[in-house]
Amino acid sequence: MAYSFNTSVGTISQIRTIASLLGFISALGMSMLSIKYPCRSLLLSGLILIILSALGTALSGSLFLLFIIYPINGLASNMVLPSINTLVGEIYPTENRARIMGWIGSSGGLSYMIGSIAIVTLASRWGWRSAFILYVGLIPIIALVAVWLFITESDSQSFEVGLLDGFRAISSDRSAYSILLASLLIGAASQSLYFYSFTFIRESFNLNQYVASYIFSAASLSFLIGSFICGYVVEFLDLKKTCILSLLLALVATFFYPISSPFVSIFLILAGHLFFALQCSATNTLILEQLPNFRGSMMSLSASVSYLGYSLGTFIGGTLLIISGWSMFSTVFGFLALSSLMIIYFFVRNPANI
Repeated sequence: MAYSFNTSVGTISQIRTIASLLGFISALGMSMLSIKYPCRSLLLSGLILIILSALGTALSGSLFLLFIIYPINGLASNMVLPSINTLVGEIYPTENRARIMGWIGSSGGLSYMIGSIAIVTLASRWGWRSAFILYVGLIPIIALVAVWLFITESDSQSFEVGLLDGFRAISSDRSAYSILLASLLIGAASQSLYFYSFTFIRESFNLNQYVASYIFSAASLSFLIGSFICGYVVEFLDLKKTCILSLLLALVATFFYPISSPFVSIFLILAGHLFFALQCSATNTLILEQLPNFRGSMMSLSASVSYLGYSLGTFIGGTLLIISGWSMFSTVFGFLALSSLMIIYFFVRNPANI
């Protein structure tokens, strides 16, 4: 994409910054939307917007249009993800929620694992625009049909708490707003591995895009495994200890991969994806359990601060690439991960019966 629009990777990466900012803003309104509209309607609307964003991105003829159309994906994601996560708390019993959250994360890892190969293959043969049409746009169409056929309106319930009531409850509970702050920092720190690590290994180790795509698929498999084992790890440790341990190991991978030899760097990238996935499922469950009466507000704000974190992470990463290259990645992103770990350790409570 950067080559097509005659710009740098650091510049083109800012479309994700804008998408994340739009996701942050739109997620703030999800508390009201989730009260007024059933989850099925929000899922369908979000999937339609994702389809429109993908097709519009593929048809963009200028960088200006790309920066307008692609970020719609950020708004759409926050019509889908908070609804799904909140329904986990509404439908499943407490003891099963960490496992279900892990399965949701695993499904995302599976889509990335398959998608990386599909996108590279399509882009190599017919250009990156074909990948947006034939993969990024096609998958949500399939999901749209599945939601329409298999999720009935009676399965979706609007949340009973109001927007202001949710804000008041969260702002008066130290553990609740602390885990949201930690989630923001985790979102920022994760972009070093999720978004920039594959550019790093291509540029630093002179790997072609096919090799990088296979590494990306392996990383997606690591993410899938990390998400899938979350419920089992939580049963063995507990929810908070799982968050802390997995985040600590992700911190090690984040700090050392940009300053290691090729094989060690690739190993750390794969390991980092596993541990970030494990903490992601555990942290989402921890957020879900903080204020059971305000799950809708918590999950909407969680999506909001996560997108703000992704925006912060992509902005920091792009800025570092422009200013100093890869030399500062370890220090800056390692500090973000360490800060989130300390907040969870000292200020977030461990819910009972998890």
